[in-house]
Parts: sequence; C-alpha cells; structure tokens
Amino acid sequence: MKILNQITALLFLVIAFSMSGKETANEVVDLAVSKIRSAPSVSAKFTISSSSNSTTGEITVSGKRFYLTSPVGSTWYDGQTLWSYSADTKEVNISEPTTEEVAEINPFAFITTLQQNYSKRLLKSAAGTKCVEFVLNKGKMLNITKAVVTFSSSTMFPSKINLILDGKPLTVTVNSIKSGKTLPDSSFRFNRNLFPGVELIDLR
Repeated sequence: MKILNQITALLFLVIAFSMSGKETANEVVDLAVSKIRSAPSVSAKFTISSSSNSTTGEITVSGKRFYLTSPVGSTWYDGQTLWSYSADTKEVNISEPTTEEVAEINPFAFITTLQQNYSKRLLKSAAGTKCVEFVLNKGKMLNITKAVVTFSSSTMFPSKINLILDGKPLTVTVNSIKSGKTLPDSSFRFNRNLFPGVELIDLR
C-alpha cells in the first residue's frame, strides 16, 4: 500500500500539471501546487505495471483529505485520522500519522517534497506529447529517484508516467482524470457498516 500511495501521490502532481501552459518545469511545479490546492476535488483511475505484475487503482483528493482504493485494500484520511484496510487480512489499522508519515501518501505533502528535492526539466518529446523529467537531488533519500511524465499536447492531461521506485522501473498508465465537486467529510472516513466482520486495530 505504501508504494501504491507514493505512486498515486506523484500521479496527482501530474494532474496539476495538466492545468498549466508554462514553458519551464519549475514554473509548472509552482503552478501545480496552487491548482491542486484550489480544486474542490480531483479523481483518477490508473494502472500500475512492473516487469512481474500489474494492478489498478482509484484515488480521490479534496484538500488534505483523500481516499485510495485498489485490489489489495483501501485508505481513508480525513485530515487527522487515517484508516488503512487490508483485503488480505480483513483488518483496518487506525492511526493519527505525523507530518512525515502523511507526506509518504498525501499528494499535497508529497508535491512539496518533489518541489524541494527534485531537479526538473522539460524533455524533447514525440509529436502530440510533452514530457517532464524529475531527478532526485544528490544527498536526498527518497524512494522515487527518477520519473518521466508524458502529457497529451491536445488536452495536457497525463497519459503515462515512467518512474524508478526503490531501484525498479514502474509504468503508470492514466486511464482517466477529472475534477469534481466538494465532497463531504464522510467520503474520507472509514465506514464500518460497509465492511462487516473486519477487525479494527487502533494504533493511536
């Protein structure tokens, strides 16, 4: 779940890029932060592929809150409390994560990490696309060391993300991205009625 959350965090940085017409990578990143913070909500469906397997996922973000779901489980965060459900164990871990812990899974916090710890440049790209490359700065210890994001020139939505995570290549194919309306707090909180029989493990 941690790896999936980190990848989706990068994905939501990409969503913000799609709103930008700036020519330099640094200007795009600066604009990305303000765009994603001002959106009522943003949702994305995606497929993550490696050399050995693939999985699908969906994420919805609104302010500091988010909801992530995949075949292996789901995560809810309402800005204070985090619920992490494992489909394998039928358990839900409840915690109140630190700022550092939230930064590993919260798209907003991770965008700030990307701003501070990665060098960025625009790449030459094939007709009909635009590409931005992120390379981890020397001396920084983060799981994603490099990423190349491909955009459609006609829509400026991302179509693919190629990245190096923990030394291994992964590809994220974006199936759909859309902005949405303001969502209630309940959308970002675990509802036990929808998961009968699960065990709650309170780590607070």
